[in-house]
Amino acid sequence: MPKEKGAALVVVLAVLAISLMLGLTGLQSALVSQQLAGNYRDASLARIGAETAVAQAYATDSQLTASDAFVDVDRSVVEALTWTTFTDGYTAFGDQFQQNGLQGNKLAYAYRRFRIEGTDYLVGLGAVLGSNDTAIAQSRPVYAALEEISPPSTARKILSWR
Repeated sequence: MPKEKGAALVVVLAVLAISLMLGLTGLQSALVSQQLAGNYRDASLARIGAETAVAQAYATDSQLTASDAFVDVDRSVVEALTWTTFTDGYTAFGDQFQQNGLQGNKLAYAYRRFRIEGTDYLVGLGAVLGSNDTAIAQSRPVYAALEEISPPSTARKILSWR
């Protein structure tokens, strides 16, 4: 029996070490899950912002029937735009830039008028901006193809949305 005096201490320390490792692994997993959920939330809000930009543009932009209001670009150029380059000079389009309070971050969205392969589009982009106005999350562009309503061509309708 004298040889077994320290065995209980060793077993308890081993069980405690294993429990600590399991607890730390669970904590790390929970933190990663929380970060993923936050990223998904920001990406979803950015997409909603992009759709909102296009919807507001369609409802309020008086330049939708002006042929010269659309800039000819290639789709790959639009896909490569970042939030910063997309919104550079956004005031030229009036007040289509919105920011709403969002737990320390801001949801922002903007739209542009582009002509891609001969079709006029309203293209919206949304972003969640951090405290220093840098994009935390940015949506992919949302495209709304426009089609003229039969004469007189003073109105247009959205042909497709993606």
